[in-house]
Amino acid sequence: MSRVSGGIGGMTPKLRQRLALLSRLRAAASAAAIANPEDAPVMAAPPTIATSATATAALTQIYTFASNPGVFRTSGGIPTVRTDTATYWVFPVTKIGNGVSAGGDLPGWTADAEDNQGSASITFDTDADVVEFALFRNSSVGRGYCFIVDGAYVSKTVTDLSAAGGGLGRFVKLTFASRKMRTITVEGRSNQMQFSSVAVGPTALVNYPRGQDVTAIFSGDSFTEGQGYSGWRPAGLTEIAQRRLGITRMFNLAIGATGYTNDSGAIRRKQVDQITDATRGWGRAGVPWSNPDLVMFANGYNDRAAISSNATIRATFKTNAKAAWTAARALYPNALFVIVCGFGGRSGPNADTLEQDVALKEAFAEWADNFAMFIPVNKDASVTGFVPWQTGTGYAGATTGIGNSDVTTSSDATHPGDYGHDYLAQRFVAAFHVGVVRLTG
Repeated sequence: MSRVSGGIGGMTPKLRQRLALLSRLRAAASAAAIANPEDAPVMAAPPTIATSATATAALTQIYTFASNPGVFRTSGGIPTVRTDTATYWVFPVTKIGNGVSAGGDLPGWTADAEDNQGSASITFDTDADVVEFALFRNSSVGRGYCFIVDGAYVSKTVTDLSAAGGGLGRFVKLTFASRKMRTITVEGRSNQMQFSSVAVGPTALVNYPRGQDVTAIFSGDSFTEGQGYSGWRPAGLTEIAQRRLGITRMFNLAIGATGYTNDSGAIRRKQVDQITDATRGWGRAGVPWSNPDLVMFANGYNDRAAISSNATIRATFKTNAKAAWTAARALYPNALFVIVCGFGGRSGPNADTLEQDVALKEAFAEWADNFAMFIPVNKDASVTGFVPWQTGTGYAGATTGIGNSDVTTSSDATHPGDYGHDYLAQRFVAAFHVGVVRLTG
């Protein structure tokens, strides 16, 4: 189900604006379907990577956020200088807690103990043949950084800086065979991603990356947050979908153990409160996603209990969902909204999971927003032969031989495993392509 309207009686300015945005989203997604770093082979002729405890003296052009904020495209969070080590920047994106209970993963590094960081990346253009990053040394083995050059990974194995020992800072140098203009990205997962600067030689420059940006907000629970993925390259379903849709700036505002109704036992915020809290919500001052092109909700997994048998729970769920969408629409009047039903996991899908899709579709129809797309996951009575994205009750280590939950659900018996994240991203991307075509048609 999709809607696009901008007024009555001809091509209004708002309708033209919306059609232009749809065209841009469709073009970005179409290009990414052909070539994206998630699915492309790693570089055939990659640069050499060298790490050191000291900077390369010949690389005298040094770019930091403080001195050159306009040359970097950041994705994933808000560039924030560490309060305890002012050389390094972290990228908080959500506030984990309820204003009293702190739950963030940047302890003592920012002024707010609720600050939480997901995957983050920094992208720029340069014509240098030698590029050196000053990055924070990861203390845990296996947590490191990945590099993407001109749309291909240098390697999908992280550059692990933990073995070097010594101080906090490490320098990672990429040396190319020749000099040319390149687009380079450094990325990291969770609070591992900590950036100080990038340096190039005296005759080279660093510029903001070429092309038109596509900015998106992804929201939801622990599924979209990335729980269950085992590696340290940013490759949860949200990050995979980002790359496959050509989204250049993505901000993952998902908070695990929450939903449209669920607030994790009053220690976190349900969806509408995440959006509307004046100092911690989506519209708080200084957020880099203040004018997104795309806003996606994928909530409901934590709200489904008894929804098929309890009319009050069902009605409250619908009311809270509409309240969240309405609050977000007030902040982002020009964005395309995509409402995705809650993921089924290894529920079967059961009666509650199926009924929740029905309730959410009813809420979407009642909300009646005129620039929105609805994506069913578990049930769509309007489509003959609709197959749920996940079926069965098994999971890795306890398979049943019936349904794909055997391979899409991780050994924690709840969240997607590595393949599950990739698979769910594939299903979402395919549904998005269909939805955008319907809207533009």
